[in-house]
Amino acid sequence: MKKLLQSLFILLFIAGSAMAQERTITGTVTGKEDGLPLPGVSVKIKGAAGGTTTTADGKYSIRITSQATALEFSYIGFITQTRPVGSGNQINVSLSGDSKTLSDVVVTGYTTQAKRDVTGSIASISAEQLKNVPVQSFEQALAGKAAGVNIIQPNGVLNNPPVFRVRGINSISLS
Repeated sequence: MKKLLQSLFILLFIAGSAMAQERTITGTVTGKEDGLPLPGVSVKIKGAAGGTTTTADGKYSIRITSQATALEFSYIGFITQTRPVGSGNQINVSLSGDSKTLSDVVVTGYTTQAKRDVTGSIASISAEQLKNVPVQSFEQALAGKAAGVNIIQPNGVLNNPPVFRVRGINSISLS
């Protein structure tokens, strides 16, 4: 009986010390320019497989082991930051915006290409061009804005969807 109690005590001591090696780090991730919370920021344990994301109000909570040395914060459009863990239980981070612009990309019917690599004609119509045009419908506002785009009302029947013809007889219908 004495051996059983000693074994049980040793087992509980080992389990307790193993649990003491983990702790929870919490904090908030905000944007440096405006101070607003950033939702969906990736928070990873550097050099390990664990991680989490921030909530809608920029808060996160992550369990780390004693071997964890740093947390890595990354978000699209912002510079990735690595912060040392230290002895505290809270790490608040302000991410700086990354001002690099993405190159223009053109999506065609069969692939995606960089704009500089496209050999055909490209037309784009911005919302600003259609914003203050005094017309009754979107189709009328779009007519004549891009070369090779014809918009036809097939038989003049009310509420019949128009046919968009882009560079030829093949068409894209609104139906």
